[in-house]
Amino acid sequence: MRLLNKDDPAAVLFFHFKIKEDMAKAKITGKKHVTMPIVNPNAAGIDIGSRFHVVSVGQGADDVKTFGVFTDDLHEICSYLKDNGVKTVAMESTGYYWKPLFVMLQSEGFEVYLVNARHIKDAKGVKSDPYDSRRLQKLHSLGLLTASYQPDEEVEVLRSFCRQRRYLVVERSRHINRMYKSLTMMNIQLGNVLSDLDGQSGLAIIRAILSGQRNPEQLAKLAHPRVKASPETIARSLEGTWRRECLFELSQCMELYEQYNQRIQACDEQIEQILKECVAAKNEGELPSIPKDKKLTRKSKSKNEPGFHVGKWAYLLTDGRDLLAIPGFGQGTLLTVVSEVGWDLKKKFESAKHFTSWLSLAPNVQKSGGKVLSSKTRKNKSIAAAAFRQAANAIGNMKSHPLHSFFMRIAMRKDRLAAIVATARKLAVIYYKMVVNGEDFNYVPNEEYEKRLREKQLHKIKKQIEQYDFKLDELNIAV
Repeated sequence: MRLLNKDDPAAVLFFHFKIKEDMAKAKITGKKHVTMPIVNPNAAGIDIGSRFHVVSVGQGADDVKTFGVFTDDLHEICSYLKDNGVKTVAMESTGYYWKPLFVMLQSEGFEVYLVNARHIKDAKGVKSDPYDSRRLQKLHSLGLLTASYQPDEEVEVLRSFCRQRRYLVVERSRHINRMYKSLTMMNIQLGNVLSDLDGQSGLAIIRAILSGQRNPEQLAKLAHPRVKASPETIARSLEGTWRRECLFELSQCMELYEQYNQRIQACDEQIEQILKECVAAKNEGELPSIPKDKKLTRKSKSKNEPGFHVGKWAYLLTDGRDLLAIPGFGQGTLLTVVSEVGWDLKKKFESAKHFTSWLSLAPNVQKSGGKVLSSKTRKNKSIAAAAFRQAANAIGNMKSHPLHSFFMRIAMRKDRLAAIVATARKLAVIYYKMVVNGEDFNYVPNEEYEKRLREKQLHKIKKQIEQYDFKLDELNIAV
């Protein structure tokens, strides 16, 4: 084979003529080219933007049209798609600008694919809005795009309220930190004697300070009797310099803290009402009651959890599954998971493997030549996955639970982060099987779990002995 010398102009010219000659021969001899079948013949692609949307109903220059983002523009897009016989539409998930058009297209009867931008960002070509819309249309026509998970309408409403509640909780915590800062600037060291500044004792002392009380002994008397620190220690922590600017900042942060508490309580009322409506819709307008002989799991309540019993509504939505029995699950964690993934998982995920893969909790194995290059999980900002990881982290501190042994085995072999992901995947499988298959969580005592683990290891050792054909005297020498 002749090598091409790039520095020789004659050789380069000969090379180009040779390529054209080969292409011409291929056309004459009628060699077949690889073609792909059209899966979605009536498909369109839409490039979403903040100021305009670019719609492509074909690959020609006249098949691309630009529309505005106002409501009448969205109606015009729907009419344009209907006039061109479009049945299914693909669009990228660009920020939150896709949501109004997505909802309107669904209401008009179109099949809408919301595509993850990560799946198509590596495409070659000139980067432009018309090019992106044409490429979306082409890939969707060939059936190469996968729709992202979208919850049902009732789950979508519940998720919006729960995310608003989560935002309010985060903002409230910022004002608590500002109160810590104001007190520390005055050398009021409440943080060294109280575990939580926003607990009963801390709030009572702050309110007394803002009302004008400066006597450390009188302020120390407001602490709850269960506080571990002695009254003398609390009184010493309350001796400081009362600075005017710090007191002003403390008062404003306290007012905002109380306002956020009211907003969170209003969110809790709305969320409970939505759950009630979902239960009634699931049972044809009736609101069933929990059997008297059924005792739902009750766990200690933390300060950021909802003010109502989430497990009761989850029990009614999942046909009698006590989801709070899942280890590491509290009221807040359960509400987060239910609002993010819903309670009808079978319709969205075929199996528990699909569910854990969507959460990015399953290993993402990359192979080449039969060799595993990487098995790290994919990066994911899913709120549901974060809730499962949070529950798994709590299991790492529950020494009496069987899953703690599994957690520690992974942690000692790899590290704690790997143990959190592995345990979170196990919790996601438990949640899926409880909701879809109707299986109750089977709590295995720690002794029985260790016994099963020992039998499993013994079976593994026997297989290795058979594999390497060890003799009895060799095993005795090894012992």
